[in-house]
Amino acid sequence: IWHGAAWGFVIWGMWHGAFMLAERWFRNVKWHIPVVVKWFYTMLVVTFGWVLFRIVDLRQTWHYFKIMFHVSRPEFVGFSVWYYLDAKMICILVICFLSMIPWKQWWKNIDQWEERRGILWIKRIFLLTLLLISMMFLMNGTYSPAIYAQF
Repeated sequence: IWHGAAWGFVIWGMWHGAFMLAERWFRNVKWHIPVVVKWFYTMLVVTFGWVLFRIVDLRQTWHYFKIMFHVSRPEFVGFSVWYYLDAKMICILVICFLSMIPWKQWWKNIDQWEERRGILWIKRIFLLTLLLISMMFLMNGTYSPAIYAQF
């Protein structure tokens, strides 16, 4: 097993494989499902899959699912949400929010405007600066999840 020796990884692999097969099997079926329903389905499958991937044993997985659906309460909550909401997290949330904007159309309009003005280099410098800042965050980060310590 590539990710480790725990049964959770086996269950996650079966979960992932089952949905991959279902997606391929129903690929050619022309159902008219609203985009919101498709999005909700995807988020549900991915979120459940993350729980299966991350949890160590099956009893803990079942307990986590019960907490997710408010069937039971967690025994201990170490920190409030404000503990995790530091400057880095706010930056990540802002980036996530900005990623929802339809940039493709905006960039297309900006490109046409820049071509007329001859200042396409401004966008290139902005993107290069954004890349460098992202790389600095990556190189500065010291957090490393110990998921591979289970080998």
